Amino acid sequence: MALEHLDRIQTVHFSPDGIQIAFGDSAGTIRLWSLQSLGLPKLINLASESGRTWKAHSGRVYALDFLNDGAQIVSASADGEVVAWDFHREQRILTLENNGNRFKDMTFLRPLQLLTIDEHSVELWNAESGQYVQEILRSQVEINCLGVSPNREFVAIGGNEGMINIYAVHAKKVIRTLQLENRFDIDRIAVSSDGSLVAAVDRYNSTED
Repeated sequence: MALEHLDRIQTVHFSPDGIQIAFGDSAGTIRLWSLQSLGLPKLINLASESGRTWKAHSGRVYALDFLNDGAQIVSASADGEVVAWDFHREQRILTLENNGNRFKDMTFLRPLQLLTIDEHSVELWNAESGQYVQEILRSQVEINCLGVSPNREFVAIGGNEGMINIYAVHAKKVIRTLQLENRFDIDRIAVSSDGSLVAAVDRYNSTED
């Protein structure tokens, strides 16, 4: 599946049942598609294909995910908000605000827990009520990204200067901190199901594991 799009796509996510796919772009727009209607594989022209589209944010959409088994979408933006949407009505059902600081990334933990990052902290929220729960990590170096393991038992936290922290979901604490030898600024990160393997990508697309 390939994409043609007028605004830069920032994030893409499949629904839990694999039936829908959602895109967030640099203009703050979310686009939702039914894969059953697309006749894949094909080139999707997001400027012309039919699908649900709405202006979700005033800034670029950094991350999005499906909530409640695919009935709702939650999105994080450079405008400083994380918003849960009822996409059938295109209405907000929950808004998290970060005191003017932008949310750089987010990931869902189960049940109904949301991890978010700003420049120097990782925070845990209740994704159903929107209530702040606790700060997971505070770092002197800038934090850039989160990567959740396939079984959602571990979260890798990547930052500048090669800093990596591994958060154990059930233990509710950071269990390991390491620093890559070349100290590159980590832009994307992934972690294995047992938390023992981490893959990190810098802003110039070199990798280390």
